[in-house]
Amino acid sequence: MAITITSILISIAVSAALSVGMRLISSLFAKPQQASYGGQLQRDPGTQLTLPRAADAKNIVFGKARVAGNIVFWCTTSNNRVLNLIVEWAGHEIDGYEELYFGDEVVPLDGAGHALGKWQNYVFYGDLLGTEDQAAWGFLTQISGGKWTASHRGAGVAYSYIALHRNPGLFSQGLPNMWRVVRGRKVYDPRTGTTGWSDNWALAVAAWLNDSKYGRGISYDDMDLDALETAANVCDEAIPLKEGGTEKRYTASGVLTSDTPFLDNLEKLLSAGVGKAMFIGGKWTIKAAAWEEPQFPSF
Repeated sequence: MAITITSILISIAVSAALSVGMRLISSLFAKPQQASYGGQLQRDPGTQLTLPRAADAKNIVFGKARVAGNIVFWCTTSNNRVLNLIVEWAGHEIDGYEELYFGDEVVPLDGAGHALGKWQNYVFYGDLLGTEDQAAWGFLTQISGGKWTASHRGAGVAYSYIALHRNPGLFSQGLPNMWRVVRGRKVYDPRTGTTGWSDNWALAVAAWLNDSKYGRGISYDDMDLDALETAANVCDEAIPLKEGGTEKRYTASGVLTSDTPFLDNLEKLLSAGVGKAMFIGGKWTIKAAAWEEPQFPSF
């Protein structure tokens, strides 16, 4: 039976040991001036949207997972009739986006910046994948009155611009919790020599060790790549299901957070493959749980 990481969305205080790293993380977004309406959009006595404060922790997404959005900026335009949001999904480059959720409800999207169904003409969006060279969302720089500028690129941060047009019927209960299905960070595969999206557990563990922003920046030259390839192959083994079909033996699809200590995040990853990451003979060695034929001495 395949084992996957459950989505882990933990919010705890950043420890003093991580303070330097968190200053670097927070600098990914230049701090724009917050909107003057004090975090609330109120147009008539019966309609009020309360906005949460942005969290400092970043999501770290492996495989494919539904991720809670973190609102890092907002402003209103069109005489307070349009709420413009920057919603952060991951603190790194991702492979792509899939479904958008408001609460538990899927918001259908047309792939070109417009919501469909009952949300049509009231919800608009734009996605950035978190590349280091990405530009600030241009439309917002034009309409925000200098609050969101070309300097607010969010380099290395995956985020969406979401505009909500006033509709008391759609938003009568306040601003919905926003979720997005995200295809997470790209990982290196020594079997092919390429880097791309994968939910392979062993490759995710190696990527976490190698991560220089949140992990330990361990070079792949300091890993046992033969052992990594073996573990990756174990993960990709097709396991028959009772109801028919197959699934991969081990996958990594879930969310870590940057305010969780490195080793705690590593343990969460390792538990998904019932595996180990060991330093043996000067190399980091990753092993997935699998049957190995016992070796007996010959006489």
